[in-house]
Amino acid sequence: MKNDNLKPRIRASTAMEEAIRSAIASGELRPGDCLPSEPSLRDRFGISVTSVRRGIAALMDEGLVERRHGSGTYVARAHKAPSPVRRHDARNTVVLALPMALRMYHPYFSEQQAALRDELARAGWSVRSLLEDATDGAAHTPDELSLIPYDPEALARRIAAFDDVAGAVVGATLANAMPAEVRARLPLVALNPTPACPFVAYRWRDEVEAVVARMVGNGCRHIWAYDLPVPMAEFAAMAVTRAGVVEGEEAAHGLLSEMAAAAFEATRRRMAAHPETDGILVGSDYAAQGVLDALSRAGGVTGGAAGRWPVFAMVNETSAIDTTYPYSRLVADGAAAGRMLAKLLMRRITRPGDAVREVWLRARLEIA
Repeated sequence: MKNDNLKPRIRASTAMEEAIRSAIASGELRPGDCLPSEPSLRDRFGISVTSVRRGIAALMDEGLVERRHGSGTYVARAHKAPSPVRRHDARNTVVLALPMALRMYHPYFSEQQAALRDELARAGWSVRSLLEDATDGAAHTPDELSLIPYDPEALARRIAAFDDVAGAVVGATLANAMPAEVRARLPLVALNPTPACPFVAYRWRDEVEAVVARMVGNGCRHIWAYDLPVPMAEFAAMAVTRAGVVEGEEAAHGLLSEMAAAAFEATRRRMAAHPETDGILVGSDYAAQGVLDALSRAGGVTGGAAGRWPVFAMVNETSAIDTTYPYSRLVADGAAAGRMLAKLLMRRITRPGDAVREVWLRARLEIA
């Protein structure tokens, strides 16, 4: 029996993406031209802001557009052909072995990986994504991409077998699974903390604890932490437990497309069952959109300052959550992290004895 759920699906942003590609190909949109705003694209193509963001992320992955902090999304300027780069040996390829789901789970990761690719390509490196190999070049929805298996042991064996790879960017789980002899000969950089290799990361433990301390200092005693990515959820749980305020809740969604809707329903349930809640900490743009939608439609709820629950959302530098409900932001910069990952990897490749083991970044707190 055929499973209809496995049939290819067309994502909501497809028409928008095709229109932008055509406009770029025809010259209607030139390098450096600014794209319409997310609300304008939403209204023009009749899709959600979340779908607009996902479509823009896909175009960024193709190198067609780029985001500029505080300005908008622009048609990418044509890159000059990279000048020849002198290699430390004959290898000229850098491997990315990162879960596909990361790119769609949070705009931070899509921009991190786009900037990482850009920086490496500008320096003349060939970039190979092992997880994208699994798609066979076919178009997939974000939900389908999120279901591509991520097997650290198998990926470690594949990377070890390559003879043209100069270095790799990996997650901590894969770095830990890499045989010691491979780590000794192949420069690795991770996008989260690990003792196995150098890494670039935010100090999320400190960041989350600072937010919780601020909320408690402002009088919050019943903080609801919703859908925080591991290990942020663990850090938040420890922080609120020490402060004597609980509780955390994992998102109930099974697919990426359900994140905002699941957060909306979870918030409605929370308002009904726990009116004593007086603060919310939420861990992604899409979940935050659902939480804020629910609070906005409630027209104000019991608890919190001025009859509102204060909300802190962990977002990316270019996030554009569509809401009139006031919320505070803990802001990370995915593009800056991606560029730093590329620079650290190139440094590791060209200076094998380099002593740099970790690069810590700081998020920015914006209070509503």
